[in-house]
Parts: sequence; C-alpha cells; structure tokens
Amino acid sequence: MILVVRGLEEYLRALSSNTKDNSTRLRTQQEAYQLELDGYIAADCPLCGFAMIKSITMSLISADDAAEAKSWEL
Repeated sequence: MILVVRGLEEYLRALSSNTKDNSTRLRTQQEAYQLELDGYIAADCPLCGFAMIKSITMSLISADDAAEAKSWEL
C-alpha cells in the first residue's frame, strides 16, 4: 500500500507541475487521484495500521545509540 501511495503522490506532483495544460480534464483527473490518495491515508490507522505492524520488528534503540543505552543500565 505504501508503494501505491508513493506512486499517487509522484503522479499528483507531475500533474500539478504541468502548467502548460490546465484543462478541466486534467484538473478533474488530479482531484480524483487526490481523493484516492486521501482514502488510502484515512484507511490506515496510525496506531494499529500497516506502518505500526511493520515497525514491530524494529529495535527501539538504534546501533548508534547502543553505547548511550548501555550507560543507562542499572
């Protein structure tokens, strides 16, 4: 789903940067893609959605912060 959202974001940027052709059809198409993108964003819960499920396997302490975390041990 993240790839779909990124693809839609890139497509919307390309449509909005196209200043040569500001036709009604182009604006309608851009609005349709914006609505689709908004739907994807609204459908994924920030607390229990795909991003949180994917991040559950990540460590809370990065490799760079491991030395500092070690100093906080009791």
